[in-house]
Amino acid sequence: MNEKLKQYGGRFKAIWSERPLWQKASVIGGVLLLIILLSVMAYRGSNPSMVTLYSNLTPEETGQIKSSLDAKGVPSEISGNGTAIQVPKDRAEALTVELASEGIPESGNIDYGFFGEQMGLGMTENEFQMVKLESMQNELASLMTSIESIEDAKVMITIPESSVWVNETEQPASASIVLNVAPGASMDQASIDGLYHLVSKSVPNLPTENIVIMDQNFARLDMKGNDDQSLVSVSDQLSVKKAIEDDIKNRVQQMLGMLIGYNRVVTTVTADIDFTQENRTENLVVPVNEEDMEGIQLSVERITETFEGEGAGAGGIDGTGATDIPNYAAAGNTGTGDYERIEERINNDVSRIQKNIVESPYQLQNLGIQVLVDPTIPGQAGETLPEAEQAQLQEDITQILTKIIRTSLPETVRQEQESDISENISVAMQPFNGRVDFEGESVPFLPQWAIYVMVGLGLLLLVLLVVLLRRRKQTEEFEEEFVEGQVDNDEELEELVVDEGTVKRRQLEKLASDSPEDFAKLLRSWLSEE
Repeated sequence: MNEKLKQYGGRFKAIWSERPLWQKASVIGGVLLLIILLSVMAYRGSNPSMVTLYSNLTPEETGQIKSSLDAKGVPSEISGNGTAIQVPKDRAEALTVELASEGIPESGNIDYGFFGEQMGLGMTENEFQMVKLESMQNELASLMTSIESIEDAKVMITIPESSVWVNETEQPASASIVLNVAPGASMDQASIDGLYHLVSKSVPNLPTENIVIMDQNFARLDMKGNDDQSLVSVSDQLSVKKAIEDDIKNRVQQMLGMLIGYNRVVTTVTADIDFTQENRTENLVVPVNEEDMEGIQLSVERITETFEGEGAGAGGIDGTGATDIPNYAAAGNTGTGDYERIEERINNDVSRIQKNIVESPYQLQNLGIQVLVDPTIPGQAGETLPEAEQAQLQEDITQILTKIIRTSLPETVRQEQESDISENISVAMQPFNGRVDFEGESVPFLPQWAIYVMVGLGLLLLVLLVVLLRRRKQTEEFEEEFVEGQVDNDEELEELVVDEGTVKRRQLEKLASDSPEDFAKLLRSWLSEE
């Protein structure tokens, strides 16, 4: 058994000594990697992976959960400076349900559940109001912390005492809130407005004007009023004004640049914008038939009276009353006459239109365009266009700018300023003295993309050359090792041959000295075979 082990050991040593260095390193590295892998698996098997069971805890809640887990014999770890607790991953879900059924963690804050659990008959009115106010504050804080960007919230509500007098005006409540915003998070204006409305609707008689909200850095988070929805801020006004001016300027510059050259024209635009937003209601009464100015006939009533025959004589007793005329001769008692009266009543109805008009938050009131043109002839230094051509060019540009202003202004403004549009246009013909004529850039021999392709191909060829040289070197080393191995094998064979001849010679010498007869028989047999 020992001889076989020695033989196996000798063979292993011979094989190991024949292996090149890189194979030895690979074998050793593989063994070490296997050992490390087995060690890691054993370590992870003995130490289960931990996951967070609760986070954002207070120290009291962390201690309460830790005590409960220790009593259950569950391994746990505290992390996050005492604000989080971790348990084994395979038991996390079950522990969440078990602790929730036990009412853990208990925050210690009074909420609306207090009235159903610990409400007693011996509580006074003042105690009841204090508990009610505390529960209201805690419920509001809980609602706010449910928002993703808010980690914690403190709410203080002040409710004035009710007056015993009926005619006394009830005072409104007030609220102060401090938010602990998560690091790196920010609240947009819509979220801030939502918090104001949330608090205002949760507390009776609490207007939004009596609410103050601040973050942990004492930065006030103000509510944006409804009137601020329009463009009233200076920054918004300047942004709109600049956008309108830049748009018109770019269009004019592009059009004139195509006409006389981009480097021969400079354009500036000034806009007068009215940011007054108007909301109005119009009640209009319009006839149905505007030509005849008549409406729809709802009802028509016609009355016709006619009379033909003798008229009745005057009657009565003459007198000199206050209303009588003395010595007035009485009329005759005979005569004939005709009477006719036609009365027509038509009830017409008209169209009543009610318009609720909300004007645009801004309106363009006036527009001015200034253009400076270089009359220098391109390619001819110092020579300018003739006066007639300059005047014609100036007139053409003025007509173009007039049409641009007329189409840009609203119709109501355009009708009022139709005669003043030409005064808002300025076209000047003046050589550009401050312009710098740059020399033409030299055109590269190859385009940029071709240079990148050539650099990439060069790097690829360099990598291939390094790989080929490395493989060639490895091949030469392998051939040298192979040749050295062959030489060693030949020397070993020669040594083996020499050793076998020496052994046979010694055996023959020993046989000749010990038994000459046997040695003579052996020689005869060799001679007979030959």
